Amino acid sequence: MATAQAAVSADDRTNAARRTALNTHLAAMQALTDETVLAQNGGLQTIQTALNGVVTVLLPNTILQCVERCLRREARKQVDVTVREHLMHVLRVNAQEIPRLPPNFNNAQSLHDDEVIDILLFGVPKSWKREMDRQGVDPLACTPCEAAAFMERNEMSEDFDSDKKTTKVAPGKGKKKASYAKGNSDADGSKHCMLHGEWCAHFLLRPIE
Repeated sequence: MATAQAAVSADDRTNAARRTALNTHLAAMQALTDETVLAQNGGLQTIQTALNGVVTVLLPNTILQCVERCLRREARKQVDVTVREHLMHVLRVNAQEIPRLPPNFNNAQSLHDDEVIDILLFGVPKSWKREMDRQGVDPLACTPCEAAAFMERNEMSEDFDSDKKTTKVAPGKGKKKASYAKGNSDADGSKHCMLHGEWCAHFLLRPIE
């Protein structure tokens, strides 16, 4: 940009075409940003290759397998998280983080829809999966969003049931209150022979249960 500015300043203004060309070149230099400069001559690709090399050195060799195993075995839906939010977290990891991992650094190593649904089924309560089986819904034949929509209906029905007020069951009439001490046990839990009293010799010699 400094060179283009110097050429415009040094122009004697006798040639209009040359003057226009110099001004156009100066405007193009002033419009450049760090991104556009790096994009010239494959600069962005060079930087991306260097960053991928750093990530490959710093991360374990099996980092991709570790992330996928964590999703399959540890990614359970939290109680205070809806099934839709849980699915969004899984999809974000699959779309934004897994493609940036070695060895391939591309979208080809992302999980397929059936694998995402399998992770989703692992993270939700078993009652939801049983409801899908009862209604004849094959989750692997659905998209992740369709499977999440079905689970949302189960989630909403459970929330509706939990809002119902529970009523206390009145004790039956004519039933006697159970005594605290049963058999030969006192209220404090100590035992004694009902026939000979508390300090009976044959009871004291019994092994402690």
